[in-house]
Amino acid sequence: MRAHFRTLLGSSAILGFALVAVCPSGTSAIPLLPETTSGTAELNLHGGFTTIISGEDRIFVGGVPLTSSGPTSAFISWPFIDNLNVSVTHAGQHYSTCNTAFRPCAWSSEFLLGMATAAPMPPPPPLTAADFHLTVPGTYGLRVSASVFLVDPTQNFGFDSFQRSGPAAITLQWFPGYGNWQFESGFAEIDPTPEPATLLLFATTGAGLGLARWVRRGRQHAA
Repeated sequence: MRAHFRTLLGSSAILGFALVAVCPSGTSAIPLLPETTSGTAELNLHGGFTTIISGEDRIFVGGVPLTSSGPTSAFISWPFIDNLNVSVTHAGQHYSTCNTAFRPCAWSSEFLLGMATAAPMPPPPPLTAADFHLTVPGTYGLRVSASVFLVDPTQNFGFDSFQRSGPAAITLQWFPGYGNWQFESGFAEIDPTPEPATLLLFATTGAGLGLARWVRRGRQHAA
């Protein structure tokens, strides 16, 4: 296992050096569109991934094991590692992970994803069954970037560091042998679309404000 891990680190260092040496900082940044950005972030005991959709652009990063996990939280922090599963879709073209030096391909220089319960550890379940699961509110934090390397290095492009944080749903599993909960999985929506009830509230509030402004303006003209 240690030898395999050293091999991964060595190959990632070689690939990272090759990519950076060929194109040190010549990538042009393509901004993601805040008004259309959506997607999901998921984390479990085997690892995590995130999908970001912004207009016609689509970025997927995942396939890495957890850096650390605790009773109510889990975290991934693996920058510059070559066994990330990265894919990018831009301008109708799809680019897959840079597993070799062949281009075109996609590469992620950072993938940081953490999730934790929002409150202290829940009390023990009423029945201490081994297979007892509980979903509780939580939070997530995400930072990810992606670059695309083309045959012509002057045409390389990338996406700036994308950061988000917000609510998440955390599923815990009870282990009676240890007498505590353990993080099992987490799910979060990136820039979730407001629910219809919320949109209706915004609409009625806006209409009410407009009506009040119209009445106030009419009174001013009458005076």
